[in-house]
Amino acid sequence: MKIITSFFLVFFCTSVLAQYDVNSFVISKFEKENDNAKVTNELFDLNQSDTLLSLNNYKFIKLNNKSVTLYKTKQNQIILKKEYNRKELNKKLNFNFLFNLNPVELTINEVDGKKIEVNDGSEYSIKVFKKNKYLEFLNYAPDVYIENKYPFFEKRKFFLDCYISLDSLFFDDLFLKVQNAEEVFIKFEDTEYTSKKVLKNKNILDGKEIYYINEMVFSTINETTEKINSKMINQKIVIDYDFLNQYFPQELKKLLKENGKKIFMIEKCKKSKKRVIISQVKLNY
Repeated sequence: MKIITSFFLVFFCTSVLAQYDVNSFVISKFEKENDNAKVTNELFDLNQSDTLLSLNNYKFIKLNNKSVTLYKTKQNQIILKKEYNRKELNKKLNFNFLFNLNPVELTINEVDGKKIEVNDGSEYSIKVFKKNKYLEFLNYAPDVYIENKYPFFEKRKFFLDCYISLDSLFFDDLFLKVQNAEEVFIKFEDTEYTSKKVLKNKNILDGKEIYYINEMVFSTINETTEKINSKMINQKIVIDYDFLNQYFPQELKKLLKENGKKIFMIEKCKKSKKRVIISQVKLNY
């Protein structure tokens, strides 16, 4: 059974991912019937030749003979859609390391008959949808298995590398710049999705300005607000609500907390068009 499963995954990676020959996809007995096939097909406008990859059930990659389309969903609604030329994606990713991966080994959680106990681990899932069937590959807490060199930790690393490679398609150049930056400036504007308040309760951030953006809460750091010439911001890494709205809160929280970076809010100065107000803030949650 392991040999058959390995063979199927090799065939899948070779035909669908590496060469994008989606028409040669073969349905195997390891696949399951997709009870929600109609909903899935309608949501992503799938036809018989399309193959759909799901990353943790909220990021999706649709492959066909001409293009690759990236989707993000929330509550079964598409909130982001980007389409790329098939060759463009092929240049970015290399799936050769997947060819020897046996997905059965990803679920092994015993050593010498004793169960491996892992608490608070993250689960990674890649699902493959084709026609009215699907396959699912799961990997729980791969970093723990890799660090402790538990059985098949090499296979888990291969899977994790694959997941990270696919996931990286959803991060643009600006995201990577923010990721490596020491300072980030957020252009704040009042919208129906953002707000700003001043809390005066002595027990809760007394007198600090609170910014609510994309399900995140920022608060000002004392004595860090000042007016500066707007030209001084031009050379900084500046992001706005449109950028933030492309990503899920958990992605943004991780991004903005990496490398101990400093975060500043930028607001228009009502008294001068040439100046802006900047306030250093911290991400609370």
